[in-house]
Amino acid sequence: MREGSWIWQDGTPLRTSFWYPGEPNNFRGTEEDCAETKYYDYENSWNDVECTNANFWMCEKKTGPCG
Repeated sequence: MREGSWIWQDGTPLRTSFWYPGEPNNFRGTEEDCAETKYYDYENSWNDVECTNANFWMCEKKTGPCG
C-alpha cells in the first residue's frame, strides 16, 4: 500500500471519509497510519494517529434494505 491510500481493516478501499480539516497530516512527521474519531459530535472529525495509540474502535456492521 502506498502512503496516502486508506483502507479498511479487511483491505477494502476507503471510498467515503470524514476527515477533520487539515487531516490526514502525519503531525510533526510521525507515522500516523491509523484513524480515530476526534470529536464524537462533529461529523467531519476523523484524525490520523500513530497505530500504537490505545483507542476505542469501530466495528463493522453489514448494511441492507431498510424496512
